[in-house]
Amino acid sequence: MFTVAAALGTDFEITDPGKSEAHRFVAPEIAVFTLVVGLLAWGTLAVLERFTRSAKTIWAVLAGTVLLLSFVPIGLEQATTDTRIMLGLLHLAVGTALFPMARTSR
Repeated sequence: MFTVAAALGTDFEITDPGKSEAHRFVAPEIAVFTLVVGLLAWGTLAVLERFTRSAKTIWAVLAGTVLLLSFVPIGLEQATTDTRIMLGLLHLAVGTALFPMARTSR
């Protein structure tokens, strides 16, 4: 998705409010961050399963909350509309890939 959007002209540049220097996301950066988030989600689910009977429910609520909160920086950063849309879609894609983890655990 990232590669296609970049090829179509999405610049994936964001600027923190109050700063003048932009940050351009690159595919390896997004891949590594996604991998880290996925591993943290998996580890959290494993810990919850070890200590509670309602691990899947707790994890789903936690994951949904984290997904919703992940959209806040997209709204705060200065970026083009297409960059904001594509970053939002990337967040949804990762969330969509991770949510089934709770159903297939153990």
